[in-house]
Amino acid sequence: GVLVIIIHRYLTFIYEYVNGWRVDKAKQLLANTELTLEEITMQSGFNSLSSFRRYFVSATGLTPSAYRRRNK
Repeated sequence: GVLVIIIHRYLTFIYEYVNGWRVDKAKQLLANTELTLEEITMQSGFNSLSSFRRYFVSATGLTPSAYRRRNK
């Protein structure tokens, strides 16, 4: 019912907000450090390199490596 829809939308909002924060942290680390992608994955709060790459590309349109090259 309606409650299920509200809860789903709220949880989706939280998920998007948290992952947005994680991508912002990863962008900062990519531009300002020489950390490996694995280190950046963990420091920005993602639990796997594949989920980090997938979400980063969907959020920025760039791979993490391409973002680093453009922002060094």
